[in-house]
Amino acid sequence: MDSGEGIELTLKLSWKQNESVVTQHATSFLASHTVDSFYVSFGEVVAPYLNKPSEEEIAKLTSEGLDVKLLARFTVTPTKMKELLDVLNTNYAKFQEQLEVSGNE
Repeated sequence: MDSGEGIELTLKLSWKQNESVVTQHATSFLASHTVDSFYVSFGEVVAPYLNKPSEEEIAKLTSEGLDVKLLARFTVTPTKMKELLDVLNTNYAKFQEQLEVSGNE
Protein backbone atom coordinates (compact mmCIF):
# COMPACT_ATOMS: atom_id res chain seq x y z
CA MET A 1 0.00 0.00 0.00
CA ASP A 2 2.86 2.39 -0.84
CA SER A 3 1.44 5.07 -3.10
CA GLY A 4 4.40 7.36 -2.47
CA GLU A 5 2.21 9.81 -0.59
CA GLY A 6 2.42 10.38 3.15
CA ILE A 7 -0.54 10.85 5.39
CA GLU A 8 -0.90 13.52 8.03
CA LEU A 9 -2.44 12.62 11.37
CA THR A 10 -3.40 14.78 14.30
CA LEU A 11 -2.97 12.81 17.49
CA LYS A 12 -4.04 13.65 21.02
CA LEU A 13 -1.16 14.06 23.48
CA SER A 14 -1.60 13.10 27.11
CA TRP A 15 0.83 14.69 29.58
CA LYS A 16 1.98 12.35 32.36
CA GLN A 17 3.48 13.33 35.72
CA ASN A 18 7.19 12.54 36.11
CA GLU A 19 8.07 12.54 39.80
CA SER A 20 11.79 12.82 39.04
CA VAL A 21 11.37 16.24 37.39
CA VAL A 22 11.86 19.05 39.89
CA THR A 23 10.07 22.36 39.44
CA GLN A 24 12.60 25.16 39.45
CA HIS A 25 12.16 28.92 39.64
CA ALA A 26 13.72 30.68 36.65
CA THR A 27 14.55 34.36 37.08
CA SER A 28 16.67 34.88 33.97
CA PHE A 29 16.26 33.82 30.36
CA LEU A 30 18.47 33.72 27.30
CA ALA A 31 17.39 33.01 23.74
CA SER A 32 19.42 32.66 20.57
CA HIS A 33 18.93 31.04 17.19
CA THR A 34 20.60 29.60 14.14
CA VAL A 35 19.06 29.12 10.72
CA ASP A 36 17.23 25.96 11.81
CA SER A 37 17.01 26.03 15.62
CA PHE A 38 16.13 28.23 18.57
CA TYR A 39 17.97 27.82 21.86
CA VAL A 40 16.19 28.84 25.05
CA SER A 41 18.05 28.82 28.37
CA PHE A 42 16.50 29.22 31.80
CA GLY A 43 18.56 30.37 34.74
CA GLU A 44 18.35 31.57 38.30
CA VAL A 45 19.97 34.64 39.80
CA VAL A 46 20.16 34.71 43.56
CA ALA A 47 20.75 38.24 44.76
CA PRO A 48 23.11 38.50 47.69
CA TYR A 49 21.81 39.75 51.00
CA LEU A 50 23.32 43.14 51.61
CA ASN A 51 22.56 44.87 54.89
CA LYS A 52 24.06 48.34 54.67
CA PRO A 53 26.64 47.41 52.00
CA SER A 54 29.96 49.18 51.93
CA GLU A 55 31.03 51.26 48.96
CA GLU A 56 33.50 48.48 48.09
CA GLU A 57 30.74 45.84 48.05
CA ILE A 58 28.58 48.04 45.85
CA ALA A 59 31.50 48.76 43.50
CA LYS A 60 32.33 45.04 43.25
CA LEU A 61 28.73 44.10 42.47
CA THR A 62 28.42 46.91 39.96
CA SER A 63 31.59 45.92 38.11
CA GLU A 64 31.31 42.13 38.34
CA GLY A 65 27.54 41.67 38.29
CA LEU A 66 25.87 38.46 39.40
CA ASP A 67 26.22 34.92 38.12
CA VAL A 68 23.29 33.11 36.53
CA LYS A 69 22.98 29.43 37.47
CA LEU A 70 21.87 27.54 34.35
CA LEU A 71 18.82 25.42 35.17
CA ALA A 72 17.88 24.09 31.73
CA ARG A 73 18.50 24.64 28.04
CA PHE A 74 16.18 23.58 25.24
CA THR A 75 16.52 23.63 21.49
CA VAL A 76 13.44 23.75 19.27
CA THR A 77 12.71 24.06 15.58
CA PRO A 78 11.27 27.34 14.25
CA THR A 79 7.87 25.66 13.84
CA LYS A 80 7.86 24.49 17.45
CA MET A 81 9.09 27.91 18.63
CA LYS A 82 6.06 29.51 16.98
CA GLU A 83 3.84 26.94 18.69
CA LEU A 84 5.52 27.67 22.05
CA LEU A 85 5.06 31.42 21.63
CA ASP A 86 1.38 30.92 20.75
CA VAL A 87 0.84 28.73 23.83
CA LEU A 88 2.62 31.23 26.09
CA ASN A 89 0.77 34.24 24.65
CA THR A 90 -2.62 32.51 24.98
CA ASN A 91 -1.89 31.48 28.56
CA TYR A 92 -0.59 34.94 29.49
CA ALA A 93 -3.69 36.60 28.03
CA LYS A 94 -5.89 34.32 30.17
CA PHE A 95 -3.76 35.18 33.21
CA GLN A 96 -4.21 38.92 32.52
CA GLU A 97 -7.98 38.46 32.16
CA GLN A 98 -8.13 36.70 35.53
CA LEU A 99 -6.20 39.54 37.15
CA GLU A 100 -8.62 42.09 35.74
CA VAL A 101 -11.64 40.11 36.94
CA SER A 102 -10.20 39.72 40.43
CA GLY A 103 -9.09 43.37 40.56
CA ASN A 104 -5.42 42.49 41.13
CA GLU A 105 -3.96 44.36 38.19
